[in-house]
Amino acid sequence: MRKLFFILSVILLASCSSDSDTPAAMLSNSDISIEKVVLNNQTYAVDAKNFMVSGAPLIISSSPFSTSKKVEITYVWSNTSELLSSVSAECKNPTANVNVKMESTSREASDLWNKFTVTVVTTTPEAQVVYTIYAPKITFPEKK
Repeated sequence: MRKLFFILSVILLASCSSDSDTPAAMLSNSDISIEKVVLNNQTYAVDAKNFMVSGAPLIISSSPFSTSKKVEITYVWSNTSELLSSVSAECKNPTANVNVKMESTSREASDLWNKFTVTVVTTTPEAQVVYTIYAPKITFPEKK
């Protein structure tokens, strides 16, 4: 009886673990079709595989978060001579809804940052991509 119970337990565990052995495919921009991100009326391309914004004055501030249905990337605006005043994204996917939100944040008791959040939600495929960009509210003049 113990042997039968052991064999059934092993079979049950093997069948349960087989589902987790094949990870869900990670979301890619070829599925969502975010065409570009626009920062201060300058257009920047979005990588087809990993959603990264190419050529923009942005620095990744934390590791991107990615699942089969959601991607989150956090950036810091690195152009010290220009304030970031407008952010948008364009998506070719006909089921996409793009939402942009700007809010003021506090960092260590000083209100020196703006937080821009661009959220792209699609229904086919069911997915969400969130870009968060922290930008200083002040500029630093170039030294001559």
